Parts: sequence; structure tokens; C-alpha cells
Amino acid sequence: MKNRKTLLATLVAVAVIMAPDAAHAAQKNVPKAAPKTTPAQEQYTALLESGSPEEVVQRILAAAETDKADAEIKGLGAAMAASTDKAGAVLDALARDRSATSATVQAELLLHIAIGLSAKPGDPARTRLTDALANRATALLAHDDPFVRGIAEWAIAVRVANDNEHRSLWPRLDPPAWFKTWSSLRPDFLLDADYVRQAVVDRAHRTGKGLLASADDVVRRATNQAAEARERLAADRQPALDLSLKALKAAGTRMADAAKSAPGDLTAQRKTWLDVRRAARKVVMANPELDFSQVVYAMRFSCVGAHNLASYSYHQDNFRPGGDIVVQTGLGPGDPVRPVIAGKLDPGSIRGMDLWWGADSVVFAYSKQPGWTPAKQREGEPTHLYEIKLDGTGLRQLTDDKKWIDTEPAYLPDGGAVFGSDRPGIGSECGAWEQNAGVTNLYRVSADGKTVRRLTYNKDYDRYPHCLDNGLIAYLHWDYAERQFLSPHSIWMVHPDGTMADAIFKAHVQASPMSLRDVRSIPGRQTRGHCLRTPQSARGGRQRRGPLLGRQRPSRHPARHTLRRPHRRHHRQPSAGGRGRSARRRREKRRRALPDPLGLVGVAVPGLLRLPAPVFRQFRRLLHRRLGQQGTHPS
Repeated sequence: MKNRKTLLATLVAVAVIMAPDAAHAAQKNVPKAAPKTTPAQEQYTALLESGSPEEVVQRILAAAETDKADAEIKGLGAAMAASTDKAGAVLDALARDRSATSATVQAELLLHIAIGLSAKPGDPARTRLTDALANRATALLAHDDPFVRGIAEWAIAVRVANDNEHRSLWPRLDPPAWFKTWSSLRPDFLLDADYVRQAVVDRAHRTGKGLLASADDVVRRATNQAAEARERLAADRQPALDLSLKALKAAGTRMADAAKSAPGDLTAQRKTWLDVRRAARKVVMANPELDFSQVVYAMRFSCVGAHNLASYSYHQDNFRPGGDIVVQTGLGPGDPVRPVIAGKLDPGSIRGMDLWWGADSVVFAYSKQPGWTPAKQREGEPTHLYEIKLDGTGLRQLTDDKKWIDTEPAYLPDGGAVFGSDRPGIGSECGAWEQNAGVTNLYRVSADGKTVRRLTYNKDYDRYPHCLDNGLIAYLHWDYAERQFLSPHSIWMVHPDGTMADAIFKAHVQASPMSLRDVRSIPGRQTRGHCLRTPQSARGGRQRRGPLLGRQRPSRHPARHTLRRPHRRHHRQPSAGGRGRSARRRREKRRRALPDPLGLVGVAVPGLLRLPAPVFRQFRRLLHRRLGQQGTHPS
């Protein structure tokens, strides 16, 4: 009886493997859970339904400067997002209160409405910031309080980003007034708005006490950085650093005086806090490593649709044509830029680039997208690699495959480039059953573009390669095998010839962040580098400058870590023809894993470990037959 139950479990598992489409369809039909609501949202929803905006305003202003402020504003914002027709009355009632706190609450509510916390799963119109509400946010851009201006700009930016993500694209031929105003904001305004976002995320913006603590922290960190920079700074640049440091300390003193003399004037304290941030930027920009006056970077539209590390984040369908590689002269936010490609290629988008060590040319990936529309998918030419000099001359194409996408290139010392490509033809395990864009592995192309060679072979993703100062290639390695679900992205290294690929950090560390990517060397420090810390989403990561040390030490993350050379694995070679050789072969047979194009890693089959040997062999033959039908060798 036991064997019959075991056999039945096996046959069920085989049936699922042999009929994956039915299982996939059943999984798609599972109803999605309703969005969760908080007590504050439910209470505010009841107040809105009762038609008493004054009571809503009285409650939210009473909580605005307390520890409950975040929960209260988020709850009211979610309730207003669900009933935007009632939002106007609440905002009007808040506008009648002339305080900075009231104006800040208005801006934050508009931000939460733009985020659309109460939107139903699968709803394409996730944002609830209507044109009428966007006009209210635009009016706040002229407010005297810089934090009100910054949060209002943030709300409009979220509206535009959400629209673009759901293929309701900006800019448009006849945009409304709010978009024209927002898109014409000056670079220095946007820089201040970014500082405001950081203070809001740190919850330092609501009270003078929080602003003062944040300003003290900024002064302390900038002063420490100045002390470190002074050791390497040339004598003729010391006076400029001293002046910047003096201005920073004076701004910090004014911040402390404002907190004491006018504790109720929140707007004045916020303005002084911004003075501290601007002064700190000048101290940072005096660093001796910033001994250049030009920078090169790529410009493109944001991703259309979800943007994480999976295949759709690099496929050309999900990026609108537009942008260029630009050279900016000066390091200020509004300094002039010069396009490099400047129409030499058909309309398209940049998909990664790297600067040559001589700083006179770049290698880049480019998607030609003539006739692109949001609805048109999987058409046109794949992404290819190109090289061009920064003066706009010498444009040449390095790869020209008619099927596979080549993206995210980085220079190698011999003039060639390492890049990511979906040439392996492997589908993502967490993607759709049928996919037209596979996972990327690493390849290299010779300097003349005639030879392409594989460097890695991974059933998941290898992305964002960069050549370090020691000649090794560091990259993000996505690996589900023996990994906790939220920690599959780690830093690996490989030799330029594709040998000795090995994990360097976070291969078995279950710690935030989920991903570490874009590893680069710090000039002059061979054992140190820096990278981006991100969630699985490829957007919004915060750069962490610091050594990436160590081998799999959770206590070191994300503190300082050393980049080490991948260790060489030494294996004892059995004597030819001896007993040790055949025994080793038997051990290797037992250890050999089944191929996994069906995504079976981590799938538990009930009773599989208790199968009698004949039944297990039958199961294996059926599985191999299934794999053989897909063109995959079962060994």
C-alpha cells in the first residue's frame, strides 16, 4: 500500500511536468488578494463618506507633528486616492490654514494620492493624481516653503512615472499646463527637490528638532570627508576647501541659532537646512579625486512597464527612442551638455555604455527603434554594440547578430569589450511560460568585432560586467540554487578568458539589499571598489562608496569589504586506470544534477525521496524524455 501511494505521488509529479501549460493556466487563474487597509485609512474613509472635511483636517493637523504623522498621512492619502472626488474639499480646508505644516500635509497627501496606495491589483490606472489634483500640486511649486515645493514636485514626478510605466506616455503633443510647468523646472530647483526627498525619507522634515539633527549629521560627515581629502589635496587647492568648509560651519551655526531663536518658524529652519546641504556639496566637490571638468553619461527615457533585473528591463520594447550620450562641461546641475551620437544612428535608445581608460571614446549598446509605439512589441532589429569617439567621430559597429540582444558593454584592456547577451537562449524561471527574451550571460567581443566568445553560462542572469583595475571582470550573478528567495543576487568575478568564475560577496548572505551591481574599482586602490545597492528593481538604487570586502561575511555587509582574487580550486588527480579513478567516477555520477530548463530547482515532489530504485529510474527516464523533446541533452 505504501509503494502504491508513493507511485501515485510520482505519477502526479510526472503529469505536472508533462502538462506544464495546464498547471501554468491554473496558476494564472488564482484570484489576487484584495489590497490591505490600515485602521487609519478605514477611519478616514468613514469621515470622507460622512462629508465632514473640517473634522478630517482637524485630526490630520493634530497628528502632523507627532509620532503618528506618517501613519495618519498615509492613511488619509490612501482614502483620498480611493475617493478622489472628495479630495478637493479636504485640500481646500487645509489651504485655509496658512501654516507651513498645513501646506506640507497638502503636498504629502498629493504625493500619496499619486502613489495610489489603495489601487486594486492589476488596475492599469494605478496613480490617482488626476489633472485637477496635479494642478493643485503645480500651484504648490511656487510656495515659500522649499519643502512644500519639493514634495509637490515629487508628487508630479510620481504621476508621470506611473503613467509611463503603464504606457500612457509623457511628453505628449498637447500637454496640460501642469506638465509644462513641471517639465520646465530649473536644474537647481530639481537639485533642492532631491535634497528634500532625502529629508522626507529620513523623516527629518516635520519638526525643527529633526531638521537640526539632520543638519548636524550633514556637517559632521562633510567635515570628516574634508579632513580625508585634505591629505591628498594639492597646496593650491587648499584655500578653496577652507572657504567651503568655513561656509558649511557657518550654515550649521545658523541652523542651530534658528532652532533656538524661532522654534516655531519651520519654513525658516527648512531654508537654513537647505543652505547646509548646498554648502556641504561644495565641500564634497573640493575632493582631489574630482580633478576633471567634464563628465560623460547617457540620457534616455525611463522604462515603460515594470523595471527589475529580468529580461524585460533590457529588451528594446520597453524603452522609448530618445536621448543620447552627452559630454557635460562643468560639474554643476545646469552646466552645458554636448551630444555625441547626434543623429548618426536611427532613432533609438542607449542600453549601457563604458568609457575607455584614455577618456576619448565610449563603447555602448544601442537599440534602433524606427516606428516604435507602446503597443508594438518584439519587432525590429536587436540591440547591438557600437564604439564612438567623444568628439563624435569614428562611429563603428561591433556586433550585428540578427536575433540576439547584446547589451551593457564594458571595455577590456585589449580594446575589446565584455557584455551581456541573451545568446544562450534560456528563459527566465520567474517569467512567462513562453518568452521571447532570455536571460543574459557574459560574452566578450574582440576589438575588431570579428570574434565573439562566451565567458559564463548561467541558467539565471549575469549582468552589469565591469573590468577592474586588477584585470578581473566583476558582475552581478543571479542564482536561485540554494538561495533564499530575496538574496539571489551576488557579486562574482571571472577572468577575461572565462576561467575561474567564483563568488566574491553575498552568495549566501541573507541581508539587505537584495542586489549589488555595477562594481567598479576606486582608482589607486586595487583592493577596494564601489557598487550600487538596489532591491530587485533596477531603479532607485543608492550608491555606496566603500570597499567590497570579504568572502561571505554577513557582519561585513554593507560595511567595508576587500575585493579578492577568486581562489583556485585544487583537486587531487587519481592515478590513471586505478581504483581511485573509477570510484571518483561513481561519486561524480551520484552528484550529477539533472538539467533544469523546466525550472524544477526547489520544487518538492511528495514521496520522491522514498521511491524504490526501479520507480525512480522510471521517473528519471520520463523526465529525460520530456527534456529531450525540448532539445535539451539529459546528461
